[in-house]
Amino acid sequence: MSVSNPSLGWERLQDEFYRSRECFDLSWDVNLSDGKIAIAPYCAAIAYFSNKSSATFSINKSVDVYSGSGEKIYSIPWLSSNGTITSIGWTNKLGLIIILRNGKWRLYYNLEGDFNEYDLELSSSDDESVLDCKFWDKGFVVRTNRSKFYTVLDYEKLTPLRFDDSSNEGALQGKTIHCWSILPPNYSRDLEIYLSTDESVLKMTLNSIEDTNYKDNVPLKFISFPPNGNFVSVYSKFNRTISILSSNFRTTFKTYVSDNESDVYQMEWCSNDAVIVTYPDETKVIGPSDDSLSLYMEPECYLHPEFDGTFFLSNTKLEFLSRVGNSTSATFKIGSTFSSAILLDAIDQIDNHSPKATENVEIIKDKLSEAINYCILAAAEEFDPYWQKRLLRAATFGKSIIDFYNPDDFVETCKNLKVLNMIRQPEVGLFLTYSQYLDYTIENVIKYILLRKMHYLALKISQYLNLPDDDIYIDWACCKIKASGNVDDKKLCDDIRKMMKHKKVLSYHKIADVAYYEGRIKLSIMLLN
Repeated sequence: MSVSNPSLGWERLQDEFYRSRECFDLSWDVNLSDGKIAIAPYCAAIAYFSNKSSATFSINKSVDVYSGSGEKIYSIPWLSSNGTITSIGWTNKLGLIIILRNGKWRLYYNLEGDFNEYDLELSSSDDESVLDCKFWDKGFVVRTNRSKFYTVLDYEKLTPLRFDDSSNEGALQGKTIHCWSILPPNYSRDLEIYLSTDESVLKMTLNSIEDTNYKDNVPLKFISFPPNGNFVSVYSKFNRTISILSSNFRTTFKTYVSDNESDVYQMEWCSNDAVIVTYPDETKVIGPSDDSLSLYMEPECYLHPEFDGTFFLSNTKLEFLSRVGNSTSATFKIGSTFSSAILLDAIDQIDNHSPKATENVEIIKDKLSEAINYCILAAAEEFDPYWQKRLLRAATFGKSIIDFYNPDDFVETCKNLKVLNMIRQPEVGLFLTYSQYLDYTIENVIKYILLRKMHYLALKISQYLNLPDDDIYIDWACCKIKASGNVDDKKLCDDIRKMMKHKKVLSYHKIADVAYYEGRIKLSIMLLN
């Protein structure tokens, strides 16, 4: 089998390489330009609400939730009497947030359409309504038509707070806000809002508002912060400049003048290293130098930044753009003489029955441990199982020669990649990178799979990793009760007990509670006996 070198898809930007890789061919029939889109953390789910208006469509509107591969998970019917949707977003626990124009908002806490409704308590005296909204993983900020800002700082507490601008009442009075962005409290002690007016950029916290004195090229159209919050990028429509600044707007590190005269569609960071700017006909990646990289994505794609790269969502594909890691670059770069590249080449020589494999090992015998480590790290970065296996085979070959090598990292990587390849299948639709998988944790991966009601897959992963599986059985039993409305109580109780007969110390209390709330009191008693 002949497979091309991964480096053939890389693009160089100064001293670094970037690559865009396809995650999924989307199985949906959606036109993103026709509606509102919300992408969950790690692209675990996608919510879509169409803005189309027609005699039929206005009656049958719905908020549709899809997996990362475009498979529809469920739909929320939306009647006009429910209110007008202004924004949609996600929590870090895969809860869907729907913000309404009247200041009410809903938190859908599972993938079955169950929700709780809350109120931001807007002012009723001056006909205040929600204009737009910015989300982060633990909260959101809304702007109203009166240029007032409200926030929910924590989905666990749910208390709405209003930003107090009375300390500087004239700061916003009579001024047009051209764009605004938030710096979440993850990065600073307080939640901060940055607003671009005709004169400068203002910084607002819950209790104060002040001028940053940044007046270059204002008004701005976009303000964007990277995942670590250490910098900020700004785009000025006035002269098509993209500037990289310190997060307090006091120091300008770089100003890039675009040669594309089209209007910018979106601007986000690619990790903490580069800025992505999308135009109708082009996508630019701008690094710390004067160079830029031009990519040609589908028009009107949506960017979703993560700490290690950026997802591109279009009508037909989900792709991931990221910087190529040092281990991968050293191993696959054309003409590389790094130890891991030579060790990988030895596998080709072995397959060709060439004695040169032994020569390769002799060349790197003093750096064999380094070569093994780099092959393991490069395998973790690859999406293609072919190259994962090839690199791990090279590491195995190196381990068989070296006298002393701790195999823990190798074993851990093999296990994690097997799980990743399971959840990256289109029917699951959760395409995590290796770094995202470690950050998200296996516990949350299993919770996601249970939300999707894929109990067998959750059980397989738990057994493979030797993790506790009681919660999986309990969740299965609860779902079984909810889905078995026409099944006799005794038969359902027998089915549940038969499935759990090998679980000697499993508590039935949670299962009995679900039966009780489903109106099946007899079943609830039977489960507790």
